[in-house]
Amino acid sequence: MCHQCLGTIQRLILQQAVDTKGAGYITETVWGLMRSNIEEVKLLQTVALLLTTNAVAQGDTLAKSLALCFRLCFCKDSTVMNTAGATVRQLVSLVFERVLTEDSRDPPKTSGEPSDMEHLKTASGSPPNTLKPAAADAYLLFQDLVQLVNGEQPFWLAGLTEMTRTFGLELIESILSSFPGIFYNHPEFTFLLKERVCAMVIRLFSPNLKHRGAAPPHGTPPSPQDKPYFPISMRLLRVVAVLIMKFYPLLVTECEIFLSLVVRLLEPDKPVWQRAVALEVIHKLSVREDILTSFCTSYDMKPHSTKIVQDIVNSLGAYVQSLFVRDSAGAFSSSVAGSAVTQGHPPSLLAGMPVGPGVTPQPAFYYRGVWIPLAVSFPPGATKATYLEMLDKVEPPSVVEGYGASVAYTCLIEIVRSLTLITDRALPPEPTVEPAAAADGANGAAQKTDSKSAAEPEPATSSPDTSPAAADSSPTAAAAPTAEGSPTTEGQEAAAPQEEEQEAADSGRQLSCQLVNSSWCGLLAALSVLLEASTDESATEAILKAMQSLAQLSGRLELTTPRDAFITAACKASLPPHYTLTVLNPQRSPTHGPAAPAPAPAAAAAAAAPDGLSRQQVVAVGTALPTASLPAAAHQGPVMLTAKNLQCMRAILALAHCHGAVLGTAWHLVLTTLQHLVWILGLKPATGGSLKAAARPVGSGGGGGAAGGGSGADAAVLTTAVLADLPVLSAMLSRLFESSRYLDEVALHHLIDALNQLNHESMELAFSNREPSLFAVAKLLETGLVNLDRVEVFWRPLTSHLLDACQHPHLRMREWGAEAVTTLTRAALQHTYPTPLKDNQRLQTLLLTPLQELSAVPQADIRQRQLECTLQVLQSCGERLSHGWPLVLTIIGAVNERHTEQLVRLAFQCLQLVVTDFLPVMPWSCLPPCVDTVAKFGSQTQELNISLTAIGLMWNISDYFFQSQDKLRSCLTAEAGVFPEFPGVQNMPPFDRLWMCLFARLGDLCVDSRPAVRKSAGQTLFSTIAAHGSLLQHSTWQAVLWQVLFPLLDKVRTLSGSASTEKDDTGGNILIHHSRNTAHKQWAETQVLTLSGVARVFHSKRSILCSLADYQRAWALLLDDVSVCALFQISFSGRQVWHSIGSGVTEPPPPGGPTADVFVPSQPFLTALVQIFPGMFQHIKYRFRAEDFSTLCSILERAVAVPVHGEVSPFILPSLTEVVLTKLQEAVLACLDTVEKGALSDTEPVNQLIPALFDQLLTFSRYGCQAPSYGDVPTRPQGNSSNKTTDWVAMNYVPFAETTLRRATALYKTTARRSDVIETRVLEKIIQMLELPLSLKYACPAPTTWRLAVSCLLDVLKEGLVTARQHRQHSANVWPRLAACLEAFLFSQSEPPASLSAEEQQADEALDCAVVRMLRDDVLPFAAVVPNQFLVSVMALLNRGSLHSAQHESLENGTSRLREEFANACFETLLQFSLQAGPAAARASADGGITAQLAVTALVHRFREVLVGFVEDGKLAGKCPLPRHRMAEISFVLRAITSLLSSLKKADPEKVDHLTWQQLVELYPPLVSCTLLASEQVGRPLHDALLQYADLLRPPPDRPGSAAGQNGTS
Repeated sequence: MCHQCLGTIQRLILQQAVDTKGAGYITETVWGLMRSNIEEVKLLQTVALLLTTNAVAQGDTLAKSLALCFRLCFCKDSTVMNTAGATVRQLVSLVFERVLTEDSRDPPKTSGEPSDMEHLKTASGSPPNTLKPAAADAYLLFQDLVQLVNGEQPFWLAGLTEMTRTFGLELIESILSSFPGIFYNHPEFTFLLKERVCAMVIRLFSPNLKHRGAAPPHGTPPSPQDKPYFPISMRLLRVVAVLIMKFYPLLVTECEIFLSLVVRLLEPDKPVWQRAVALEVIHKLSVREDILTSFCTSYDMKPHSTKIVQDIVNSLGAYVQSLFVRDSAGAFSSSVAGSAVTQGHPPSLLAGMPVGPGVTPQPAFYYRGVWIPLAVSFPPGATKATYLEMLDKVEPPSVVEGYGASVAYTCLIEIVRSLTLITDRALPPEPTVEPAAAADGANGAAQKTDSKSAAEPEPATSSPDTSPAAADSSPTAAAAPTAEGSPTTEGQEAAAPQEEEQEAADSGRQLSCQLVNSSWCGLLAALSVLLEASTDESATEAILKAMQSLAQLSGRLELTTPRDAFITAACKASLPPHYTLTVLNPQRSPTHGPAAPAPAPAAAAAAAAPDGLSRQQVVAVGTALPTASLPAAAHQGPVMLTAKNLQCMRAILALAHCHGAVLGTAWHLVLTTLQHLVWILGLKPATGGSLKAAARPVGSGGGGGAAGGGSGADAAVLTTAVLADLPVLSAMLSRLFESSRYLDEVALHHLIDALNQLNHESMELAFSNREPSLFAVAKLLETGLVNLDRVEVFWRPLTSHLLDACQHPHLRMREWGAEAVTTLTRAALQHTYPTPLKDNQRLQTLLLTPLQELSAVPQADIRQRQLECTLQVLQSCGERLSHGWPLVLTIIGAVNERHTEQLVRLAFQCLQLVVTDFLPVMPWSCLPPCVDTVAKFGSQTQELNISLTAIGLMWNISDYFFQSQDKLRSCLTAEAGVFPEFPGVQNMPPFDRLWMCLFARLGDLCVDSRPAVRKSAGQTLFSTIAAHGSLLQHSTWQAVLWQVLFPLLDKVRTLSGSASTEKDDTGGNILIHHSRNTAHKQWAETQVLTLSGVARVFHSKRSILCSLADYQRAWALLLDDVSVCALFQISFSGRQVWHSIGSGVTEPPPPGGPTADVFVPSQPFLTALVQIFPGMFQHIKYRFRAEDFSTLCSILERAVAVPVHGEVSPFILPSLTEVVLTKLQEAVLACLDTVEKGALSDTEPVNQLIPALFDQLLTFSRYGCQAPSYGDVPTRPQGNSSNKTTDWVAMNYVPFAETTLRRATALYKTTARRSDVIETRVLEKIIQMLELPLSLKYACPAPTTWRLAVSCLLDVLKEGLVTARQHRQHSANVWPRLAACLEAFLFSQSEPPASLSAEEQQADEALDCAVVRMLRDDVLPFAAVVPNQFLVSVMALLNRGSLHSAQHESLENGTSRLREEFANACFETLLQFSLQAGPAAARASADGGITAQLAVTALVHRFREVLVGFVEDGKLAGKCPLPRHRMAEISFVLRAITSLLSSLKKADPEKVDHLTWQQLVELYPPLVSCTLLASEQVGRPLHDALLQYADLLRPPPDRPGSAAGQNGTS
């Protein structure tokens, strides 16, 4: 019956026969039946029909109906329970669908906040007044659901007392995910969402956060309320995901909390299932780039907010790293080891790889002994949660092995994808090069973008006055209907669209920068570990693509630190294990974002390399590239490359190929890595800069030499697969550098700078004799060749570095540098430019300058390549070099003596091509340099035929001048610097200047050192003048005469006069005619040809020359040259005859022969012969050299030594009393006078004979003491008639020797300051010569000799001592020689003759005193610059001289005469310099008191000897008085002692040493002894001397260490 009634009610409902009141009755009825447990299923159907058929059930009726369904959800019948659950879900959705229908009919008025906020804050069963009926029912329903989940009683659902939280959370999630618009459109619902739902979620999250995965202490069970309950935790996270993804604009602050909570669930101490569920939530968020954008805008870009994006990414990175971490015992943490990681390897795995036949490798990660399979995979941008969908699970599920790692890996990849999408929308498109398009060459020139250098604002610190609305703007927020905005003003409406676009672009750029700065550290940490651990090629490829994307994004945003970090990680992964520890050490450059430390996992990955290598397939084994940071021994072991290394290499190539424009300074990292990989693989540079596999020996198993010119000693061992891939890798490398044509100018400069730096490192390495890599220089060449369209952009930095490489001492480096420069120059000159190269002077100069600068490289191989390139350029595009000819001529003309004959031939080949083919196209301003260059080849000495051919080219140039005279006259201008100056002719036409250049260069060749060149040049010069001279203006002939022809005559005459007369011995089989067998004869021929050529010019051009104003002078000068030439030939022959006669007749007879038949030339003959020389000298002085003077001196010496026959001696020799010269001696002196006059003039080469002239004069000066001999011919002195054994009488040489000595002294006084006199040590030679007569003194043949020697010595020393002090390096031997000379003279061993009168003795003593005065005045005052040894010798001489008074010589009358004046002079000099110890003198003494100390010591010794001698002699004499001179001497000594003591006591105590005082005190006893012998003459001086000792006898003050105490003075 009840069942039928319910059916009837259902039919009424279906027929719309129930109104609001009826609905209430029906609800009450079914409620009662429900309480009686009758027909529960039918009741549910009735309620469902009542609510879904129409909207009559509202308010309490609706609440009671819903409460009925909720209560049936918890009955014991499973059918009823399941039906009630489905009904509740349907009806709850129905309630909110009514709101949507209601809003569609009458849209609500959206406002910021509800008007009855106070009512909303207090939960109650009445809805807000602002809500319409359907919205009010939904509001109350949602409020009660939250109440029930919180464990509180509902307000609206009367009769419902309990509900499971899981069911309530499911309903709340369903409502939030299905009806987000209601919460945006109704502020009341927004309030519920923010105040109730969020608070509920945070409260329910508490057990999850407090729980730790580690087991509790023993005996302490976990508290049920603290343990996370999987159904609640999972559903909470589902709600959190919905709140974040659907309601983020409404819940910005709350979402920050939710995200932080989710991040905390990834901590290692959380249960594995909890971490897996949190990862699924993050996965859902990571695929939404709009969500990430909102996070960054609202959190990371705010100055004092949590960096949510950074925390999410860092947590993922930390999670990934924690998967591979063992504890100290080698086991894994409990939460990790539960299911995510295997502690051992599966039975079917060995070293992380599957083994066995037919086994397919499972994608996995293997790192440090930890194997984690890649459990799941997801399509890009899609999510599929596993554990979030387990709504039927009550207990925590067991997580699949590797599931967490797989989801985390996917999250990282998705984050990178989202960052890429965000940045692509925010930034303008990047000019990339697709690899396929680049390979096919189909994409053309990429659009160039300007690299902006403007600094970006710091993404992490925004301006304080940024408005919240602007900061919270995001795609989601913009779509929300409640987004706030300010009214648009008229000014804003009129804002330019460009400004809005710029603002949007700036905002997008800031957003992208902040996203990258927030995420790159965590991404790098995780991706580096995953890349190292990946064993799957697809996973590795995905990770590498993510790194490429991040590096590209960072580069586009100009964030150098993250860009370099990702590139470094990829580069390290491409190199062998442990290789990266020294090769890659990038210097971090400052970034626009906040500084962040470099992540450690990259280094950790490198440390675990051996473990990783054991599971990788080794595909290549090679040698390591030497680096400067390691010693040579560190590179000897082999290194291995794996398949993953090559995969990473391809990724690096793809990154650089497609995104090279944003690499910037990171090019160096990329290129360094590629260089090392190329070296290991054995790729060597080939033509054009490409890399090819080195040839491998047969049977080597694929070995090869090291790339870049390796020696091949350590060959690379490659597998078959890699051998097949080498051409592909080489092509990829070539395409990489070919793609540089699409780079903008800044990026191209970065690439070239990186290559330059890389090659510089190789060059530095090559300096230490280690084999360098040529990768960089080869790629510089390849880069330059593909960028010739913009050659001006890169040419200077590229070629300047290549020029440095060309100068490297390493052969291969130098060769490749030259190869690159020459190849680039050829290609650039042949390239087609928008502005034709022929018309672009600047470009021609730019391109040819590096080729020209190769001329400065000294190596011959570089010069050869330069010339070969020049020849090829001339042959291929010489006609285009309109403005580059100056540089070409400079290159060709850079010949020097170091160049080999081959280089000279090659350069001359270029020059011949220029002269024969390109003179018509050459600018007129290049014609003078062209003439100079041809002349330079004419003057080179490597190859005679080239010189002669070059002279022939001069003739060709003259023909071109003649044939193109009209063209040249019209285009030539008198531009400064083009033509040389020709003084004397004003306003010379430019065409005539051109001819003058040609004539001048030919004139220079006419005086070449080779006869054939001189002859050819002379013939060409005079033929050219004769043939084309008529083209010159009349005024120009003035310059031809006085600047070409007559200077040529002068040069030829001078060179002919100085040419050698020795026979030219070629040493070969070529016979030379006797008329040309000496240089002099060959120059004589040249002189004849020159004179005849000039004469022909005068004859043929007489009509023109006669019109010149100075024709008469020119004609007279020509005649004079002809006569001089004739006389010169005569004088040359006469000199030879004179030398022959002189040498023959003065030759002494051979020793041991008979003396009876000896031929001795007569004095008149010799006199006549010698008298010829002065007249002949005037004609030969221009070629009178040192060897000629030596021959002359030999003849003169032998002529002077010839004796005179006894029968004729009275008629030739002067008497004994006459001091005159013989005629022969006068003639000899006249010869020397003639030479001396020539030597003192400026005439060359005779002006160089001064030192030799001194030698000869000094030789003759010795004859006064040592007469020469004439062979073995015996002679007797003049006047000795008693000696009848010989008929020959010796000459009297004393007058001759004294005359030569006077002349030598006078000559020295004139020439003492000349450098050649100083350097040849003439002063030392003079002193050495004077020592002979001075030491002989009275033993000299004539007493006038030694007296003259003393006078000459004093004269010489007045000048000589000055030069000796100024030029110490040339005067070291002067001082000891002078000391020996003075000692030998002052204390000579020769006794004076008995006939010496007192006056003569006094005169001789005056000479001795003069020498002492010289020492006093010219030596001792300059003691600071005089050697100490010499000073010691002088003091010894003076001391000895002061004692010399004790010696005496007996005179005829029996009395003795002493050298008292000499002794007094010595004593006074000693005393004078001893008294310099006074204060003033000590300060002024430049030698620091050395002279004074030496003088005092000598004086004290002298005093003691005189005093002791006086006492002893007085005792012996008894009562007899001592001689007068002894009394005078003792009186003088006593006064000297008084003066010396007085001076020393006044001196500074520091300046007087202790020894001096001791010596003076020791004089006191002898002084006391003198008192016994005191007389009236001695008494007073003795009294004064003893009084001076009063101070010395006083005890000194007690001042230890003081100078006064040491000196004994007070």
